[in-house]
Amino acid sequence: MLRFLPRPFAARILVSAIARHAWTFAGGGTFDYRFAPGLVLTLRGAPIARSIGTSCPACSYYASTFEHVFAVMLGPQTQVSEFTCEACGDDACRFTISC
Repeated sequence: MLRFLPRPFAARILVSAIARHAWTFAGGGTFDYRFAPGLVLTLRGAPIARSIGTSCPACSYYASTFEHVFAVMLGPQTQVSEFTCEACGDDACRFTISC
């Protein structure tokens, strides 16, 4: 049904549903999102990032998962990229989503 809605509206519905079930992938961490100017997803205390230290973003698992979910629900042109990562010393892992 989401594919028939305008993308911005469908993205809001989808990310709201993801937030309600974030415990399944965030573990003891937290999940948040914001729309401005685009969609940004934030994970703090993510199990993958908190266990390693690196100089480049390390949460490709989350980025790939978000990209796949959004692509299936909203269309294949979805792209996700991580621009901050706790594994690199940032305060949170943040992902931009364009769809």
